[in-house]
This record gives sequence, C-alpha cells and structure tokens, in this order.
Amino acid sequence: MIKNLTLLVLIVLIHSNLEAQDEAERQRNFDKRVLFILDGSGSLNERWQNESKWEMAISTLSNLIDSFQTINKDFEIAIRVLGHQHARSEHRCDDSKLEIPFSKGLGYDKVYNTLRRMQPKGRTPLAYSIALSEQDFPKDITALHSVVLVTDGLENCDGNPCEVATRLRERNIFITPYIIGLGIDSLESQKLECIGKFIDTKDKTVFRTVVRTILTEVSTKTTLHISFIDQDSSPIKIYIPYSLIDRRTKRDISNFIYSPISKRSLDTIPVNTQYEYELRIHTNPPMDIIDRKIIQGIHQNWQIPLQLSTIDLELKDKKSPQNYQLSDPYMNNFQTVNNAQSYSYAVSDSIQLDLFQWPILSLTKPVKKELATIVPFVPKGNFQIKTVEAMDMSIFDKSWNFVKRLNSEASIQKIELEAREYYLVYKRKPDPTQNTAFSSFRILEGQTFNIILP
Repeated sequence: MIKNLTLLVLIVLIHSNLEAQDEAERQRNFDKRVLFILDGSGSLNERWQNESKWEMAISTLSNLIDSFQTINKDFEIAIRVLGHQHARSEHRCDDSKLEIPFSKGLGYDKVYNTLRRMQPKGRTPLAYSIALSEQDFPKDITALHSVVLVTDGLENCDGNPCEVATRLRERNIFITPYIIGLGIDSLESQKLECIGKFIDTKDKTVFRTVVRTILTEVSTKTTLHISFIDQDSSPIKIYIPYSLIDRRTKRDISNFIYSPISKRSLDTIPVNTQYEYELRIHTNPPMDIIDRKIIQGIHQNWQIPLQLSTIDLELKDKKSPQNYQLSDPYMNNFQTVNNAQSYSYAVSDSIQLDLFQWPILSLTKPVKKELATIVPFVPKGNFQIKTVEAMDMSIFDKSWNFVKRLNSEASIQKIELEAREYYLVYKRKPDPTQNTAFSSFRILEGQTFNIILP
C-alpha cells in the first residue's frame, strides 16, 4: 500500500482489572506509565519540510520526553519501535521490538542516542504492535497506562487495527486515539475513524503542540472520594461496602468499604475517565447509582444520599435465631443474612424475605424509613427418622405441597420443621415393586417427633 503523508498519534489509555489488591497498597502505588510505539518503517525516510520524518519524530519526542519527565518524575516511559529491523522486501509483519523498557527519568540523550542508531526500512505492522503493547506493561490494577502510537501512514501488513482495538476494549483496555494528518484526504481519514479522532496538522510546531497536549492529558490525575449521607446531610454512621462497576461489561473494576469515622478515612480512588462507571452500594438489597459523571483531571467528592431502615426478627429466645434470605420480588440481588436483628436495609417499596426453615416461608414487605420491618417468630420443632434399610422419602405438608426430600441412604436423619402437620411419603429401595406408603405426623413447638421405619 502506498502511504499517505500522514502522521498518526494514537493514545491508548489502559486501566487493567487483573487481580485484587488491598486499599492501603492501592493508595501507595498509583503508578503511571506511557508507552510510545514509534513507526520505523521505510517511509519514515521521506522528507517532511526541511528534514526526514524519522529525524523530526525522534528529535521532537526526545525533547518532549525529556521536558515531560523533568516535571512528572513519577511517570515511567518506554518506547517500542516497529518496522526497523527488516527491509521492506522481506515482508516481515512481525517487526516490532520494545527498544527502551519502562524507566523513570529518561533524558534527551538516552532517548535520542538510542533511536538515532536505527534506520527506517521495513513495513508497518500497526495492529500487531498495538496488540503487543499490552504485554509491555506490568500487571498492575492500580496504574494508569497509556500508549502513544506515532506513524506516518496506515497499516500495510494486512492487520486490522480496528479489530485489535475492539478486542482490547473487550478486555477492558480502552482506546481514545488522536489522528494527526498532513494532507490526508477525507476518504483515507474515514478508515481511521474506528480507532481515532482526526486532527489535521500543518507543520512540526503543530505536531509538537498536539503531542505535548496529549502528554499533559495523560499525566493529569483524576481521583474520587465517595461518602454516604442521611436525609439531613449528616454522614451515615455504619460501614458500607461498595463497588465501581464498568457499565458496559457489568464487571467490578474496584471494591471498597466506606468508613464513617472522618473524611481522612475515605478511600482516595484513582479513576480512568474512559470507563462509564456505575456505583453499586452493597446495602440490603444492593443499590445501583448510574447517573454520576466523572470530570477528568480533578478530585471529586460524591456524597450519596441513603435512606436506611431496620429489619427486626421476633425471636422467642436468643437460642433459636432465624436465618433468612433477602431479595427483590424478582429474585434479583439476593443476600443471605445470618442470625441478624436490627440490621440496616435500604428503604424499598417491596422486598422478599425467605426464612430458612422447612418449609421455606416467603414474606413480601415494604421497608419504611420511619418503622422497623418486623419478621414474625415462627414456632418450630424437630423431626427425627431412623431407617433400617435404604428408602426414598419425602415430606409434604397437609395440602400436599412438597417440603423436602430426605437422604435415602442415611440411617438416622434430623431436621427442623415449622410446627404443624405433615405427611411422610416413602418407598423401600430394595423392593421397587412395593407400593408407595405414607403416614401423617405433627410437629409441636420445641419438641422432637421420632419415627422408625422397619
């Protein structure tokens, strides 16, 4: 493919969600890395105004990196070069190498002296190099990773940068490119729209300005504090877990616990503005906040109003606690609660409470701000059965609603049942021709009903 006189600068912001890390480590290690992918293919020997495009690129980048790292000492910078190891006649579309690994404090001499020893000569495997760039970064959940790709033309190795960009996005690696063209026509610029925003440049000065703007943008921190307040704007006084969710994939990006002690106890969260975040608050049931915007380059405070109430269990005594599962009426966002009384819940028009007992008791109730939701005490007793041989056995209530299947191989079984009447339905496994039999029994509160099947 004959290349257009085009200068392409592609910035890829990468925020990998790879593995869990505690918050203390997160705050200590907000690392920032920029990887330059520099086109070293044969067309970079062509003249651009008074010098070759290669000389313009390496001298400009060396100066910009030097001045950038002088100010941003916490940044690590690396350089990958493509198309510089093999002649174009060799048709090598795997010509891409990390020439300068990530390091801090790169100066002009280090960058320029390394790059000037190389001679542009080969093809332009853009898609291949963009894909390899993911491997150049350390696996770091807390870091903000950026890639800047500099090339004078389009892919000519039959790769598809658009498809690569899509695959990276599917792995939560986001691409926001800037395409800076020199005399590119509208038809050629359309081929790049899938991965970038086209910017027309006229000379080296504009190129320098645009690249400096991009570096300034990726070096700007965006952080967030999240707190929860009551209706009177006072801080919520309980600990609340919450998560930031990627709205597109619905995957957790990071997880935190709100602590109500003071503002200093709030997590400082570095955020990537390329995500569309949802805030999931792990109350009971969980709540999703999707209408909050993140502004790039500043610290933001989100104060989230919550209305919480309590659910109280009526217990006859502390020795017989009640466990239950909470969900919405459509069985979404369920959560199991063990032995809880006066526990905080999000105010809701309708929640479903399934008490863990036999049979399961399901209650649909509103949770109101003013009043505690009372879950009534359910009297229970025990059912114990002893069998001499293996049997298939099931318990039904008096309306012949199925309650529970028993372990057919166990010789002694004991379960807790609500105090009422039941049927035991059974059949001996060694003699499948025998008719199914049943017998009725009653469970009394606090007592054990014993039965032996010979």
